Amino acid sequence: MRGDAHKHPRYASKAIVLVCILVCGSGALAGEEDVSAKVMFSGHSLLDNPLPDWVERIVRSKDGSLKWEEQIVIGSPVRVRTWGDGGWSGYRKGKNRGGDDRDIAKELRQPQDGEPYDALVLAESHSVLGAIIWEDAVGYLRHFHDRFTEGNPAGRTFYYHAWLDIDKTAPTAWLEHEKNSETVWQCIVDRVNLSLSDEERPATLQVMPAGEALTELVRRILSGDIPELPGSPRQQLDRVFSDDVHMTELGAYYLAALHYAVLFGETPEGAAAPSHVSPKLALALQRLAWFVARRHRDESRSHKADMSMCRTEIAEKACASYWTLKGEPAEIGNCRSFFSSSLKEQGGNPFIWPVE
Repeated sequence: MRGDAHKHPRYASKAIVLVCILVCGSGALAGEEDVSAKVMFSGHSLLDNPLPDWVERIVRSKDGSLKWEEQIVIGSPVRVRTWGDGGWSGYRKGKNRGGDDRDIAKELRQPQDGEPYDALVLAESHSVLGAIIWEDAVGYLRHFHDRFTEGNPAGRTFYYHAWLDIDKTAPTAWLEHEKNSETVWQCIVDRVNLSLSDEERPATLQVMPAGEALTELVRRILSGDIPELPGSPRQQLDRVFSDDVHMTELGAYYLAALHYAVLFGETPEGAAAPSHVSPKLALALQRLAWFVARRHRDESRSHKADMSMCRTEIAEKACASYWTLKGEPAEIGNCRSFFSSSLKEQGGNPFIWPVE
């Protein structure tokens, strides 16, 4: 395969200990009687407005409060929003709520309003296997997490599962790949958590299961289980996807409901919804978001990090579905060689543990 596009060391910070403030039984924020939080969203068009706006509206409609900031660079891997063109200039790049190119690392470390961020929602490029191979997805997730926890050792990082393009006339290949890719996103989080545990720091990174939530919605649309959404399956998919990958406002609302459910461990049922969405459809999407969030939470409780499993599952399943969906099947063999390798080498397969 092509070599690493950007030569740099992999980073392991000595930032302060991270303590999970998610109460595992209820999912509520510890020490908070109401629903309130401050969140940093860093990503690209699949995490762009109006998604965070709707997270805030949902929280407010549930008698809570949400403060948030964003760093959006269209089409970007995390490398662009961290290392950038060199010297960590990427942290000073992107669209923010009130302008552009705010120093996000500084904002996380020393928030302008003096209040630390409770959560970081961080989106890698949806071309996730390529990001692992050529963009050091694991290393830059760790670096961003460390910058975040310098400002709040009790903060929570959520790694946003971004999805590939869907063929709305024949979505089967997309559904297969996004199911396979759940392992990929989880393995990246697991690898970073292993490095944190190795430094005797709490390992609490989690996946924000956006892609999983979308696949559940698409499956139900295709099986006729969303009667509140009128039209043929293709017309229903057009209500969710504005093109072959981006969300309509309805799709963004559904993912915002998922964010509420995951961040606060509470059902979004009864929350505010877009004016063009019927109450019955809003309730159906809220209930589905809550279902996915609870299922993901329950599966996470019993999950054990296993780098050998990661190598096998990615090589045997994700490589084929990913490169087939990308229209580059010739890359499948190279992908399998990369991810099945257990050689410990700079720039090689990151899913090897221990590293020494």
